[in-house]
Amino acid sequence: MGNPKSEAWDLIGSDYWAASYNGGPTGADITAMLEGVEGSTQVAVVGASTVHLIRAAVDRGTRVTVLDFAPGQRAAIQEAARDWSGGERCSVEHYDATEPAPPALRGRFDLVLADRLVNRFTDDEALAGVPSLLSLVAPGGRLRTTIRLGLYDRDRALIAAAEPEGRVAEFFDADAMEIDYGRAGDLLDRALPRHGDIPRATILDFYRLRGPEKRMTVQDVERYVAASRASVKARIVAADPLPLTSVDTLFDIEVE
Repeated sequence: MGNPKSEAWDLIGSDYWAASYNGGPTGADITAMLEGVEGSTQVAVVGASTVHLIRAAVDRGTRVTVLDFAPGQRAAIQEAARDWSGGERCSVEHYDATEPAPPALRGRFDLVLADRLVNRFTDDEALAGVPSLLSLVAPGGRLRTTIRLGLYDRDRALIAAAEPEGRVAEFFDADAMEIDYGRAGDLLDRALPRHGDIPRATILDFYRLRGPEKRMTVQDVERYVAASRASVKARIVAADPLPLTSVDTLFDIEVE
């Protein structure tokens, strides 16, 4: 049985980037994530929904391997790439970052990119997932991952809607800083903002199916990187706000 969270991403499919909703980095944020990338760089993008980042890496003449756990997402990016100039340089493989990387993927890439992927994890998943991501990186290479630290605006809106009714604890564990939209019931419909032209019922089901997620601090990220040391030596070399989407932090992590 695959990761149950993949059902959420297959439900939304290419709407995540094609229905007037930009769900990933664009513009100057992509430039920051692709710093130093040239034709010979072996790049992996973990998360097929970050289509603009994938396309920009392909446009630099690199070979890009897209890794995703959801079969529908993998199929959607394969179809999209057929229409790109250079799309033949884009390949797609199955990978679940909450599991150990298969041997064929370990140490294979000069640069591994992930946009807010770590934000989709629980604490336990992140303790397994960040070391798994780092295991994809060749010695001397980098993992660059964006992470939104603290609560999202939509978390705050949901909590604000729940507080007058005394319902926050139904979906938010303030001690663990884990939130589960699937347990928010009718509150989610009241509080969740529109996502472009994605149908309302689809976006509500998407969030409910994503399961619990950890809201993180810098110290949490440091702990996740440290968890890799039994198999991969890595260090955070930079952690800076993205130039455009300044609420997200770009962690640049080097593998020895």
